[in-house]
Amino acid sequence: GPALGPGMGAAAADKFVEFRYIGDAAILPASGSITRRYTVANLPFTMELVSYFAEGFGEIVGLTYSGIPAGLRTTELADAGAASAVETQQVLGGAVVACARYITNTPYLKAALEAAGLTLDRPADANGRANVYFGAANTVQVTAGIAQCEIKSRAVQAGTTVQLVRTYLNAQQPGEFLPGHGSNFECGSFYRNSAFGGPLSISVRNPDQPSGAPCNQIGSSRVSFVIPG
Repeated sequence: GPALGPGMGAAAADKFVEFRYIGDAAILPASGSITRRYTVANLPFTMELVSYFAEGFGEIVGLTYSGIPAGLRTTELADAGAASAVETQQVLGGAVVACARYITNTPYLKAALEAAGLTLDRPADANGRANVYFGAANTVQVTAGIAQCEIKSRAVQAGTTVQLVRTYLNAQQPGEFLPGHGSNFECGSFYRNSAFGGPLSISVRNPDQPSGAPCNQIGSSRVSFVIPG
């Protein structure tokens, strides 16, 4: 916009690419009022990052899209009621056990999540995006990558999720995980007993919980698995 001086639009586009905010990108020839042009790789459609000069307005930086397939869709996390509470809780519990067991083994984790009733919706790609799974009529979402696992649900309250995590871990891996003290902002936490293997922390919070905001026990839930260190 008007606050951008000459050349600042192109410089901003270069920084977007340098810091990989849009994944892998290759520069293309620019002409006319276009001052910088990049195309983004490994997408099922064409996406370009461009900077250009608009008379009376100034430098502009933005994204353009073309060739998007008619059937392209993005699955979204569903609210409570899309599946029975029992089904949602069973799938969420199965995902907890899968992540706790196989967070460092991607092929085993994939198989365990599928066995728990989740379906791979968006596979990992060369741009660093992790696998995304959905289950129980999309009321449970799991994002899983290399040493990465996060479970979200808007259909299960955070307080209930803490109980589910405790119940499923104790049933499937008795004695391996102990209650953590956590912070005032967690709804609940657990950690792996060192006698059973390497460190692993499990934290239950609200999805998209602002930094420093206390847990809402009756709000929706997010379960994060973190390998400390």
